[in-house]
Amino acid sequence: MKYYIASSCLNKEIVNETIKQLDDKGFTNTYKCTLNDKASNETELKNIGQAEFQAVKKSDVLLLFYPEEKEHILNWE
Repeated sequence: MKYYIASSCLNKEIVNETIKQLDDKGFTNTYKCTLNDKASNETELKNIGQAEFQAVKKSDVLLLFYPEEKEHILNWE
């Protein structure tokens, strides 16, 4: 199964660890967003966006990781 992880740079460590764990189980990552540096111009930004869009289209599953301070799940503890 092919997957894509969407996240901000704030989650780089957890994204990389999740990619490793899923790949070790035989899943295929369609795009490793954590390898991107910040785009320095409009062309680079457009190229990254197009590559990410194609990766999402090739994926069977999309995982979205929010930064901790923007968590959408309530903590009921």
